[in-house]
Amino acid sequence: MFKNYTVAFLAFFLIVQTGNGQDTVLDPDVVVLDNVASSDFEGVGYSFVFNNSDFDKNFIWERNVIDITEGWTSAVCDLNLCHLDFVNSAQFFLAAGDTGNIDVHVYPNGFEGAAVIEVSVVNASNANDGDTPTFYFNTALNTQERISNALKIYPNPSVDQFFVEGVE
Repeated sequence: MFKNYTVAFLAFFLIVQTGNGQDTVLDPDVVVLDNVASSDFEGVGYSFVFNNSDFDKNFIWERNVIDITEGWTSAVCDLNLCHLDFVNSAQFFLAAGDTGNIDVHVYPNGFEGAAVIEVSVVNASNANDGDTPTFYFNTALNTQERISNALKIYPNPSVDQFFVEGVE
């Protein structure tokens, strides 16, 4: 008799634990905005966080600026607040089944440029329950500029042999 209760308890425990798994989803995972001009006040990449669980949760977002043009700044807006550019992390609450925004704003401040920014959002009580979208701003232009500035191909013109420097 004792064994039956133990098995039933373990089965219930596993079902409850499985139900508390990866319930936090951000959509889309990749946000691309390639039309931010130097004269624009800002460019905004929009993403949404979904709490697909049956439980209210506290979340923490953290901004990781992978690359940004000097002179540009960025900020994150969650469903509660648009944070200043020096705020790299914040906590927010999302009820069971609710959706909220996680937006990245870039401010060109008169400079032509680009940025790549990640914002990871995790359940405050379970770091394995989260997602990390990546926001790309004007990256096609930035990639071309970097390649042309980083590579040296010589001699030019060449008849049969040439050298490439700057490639890892």
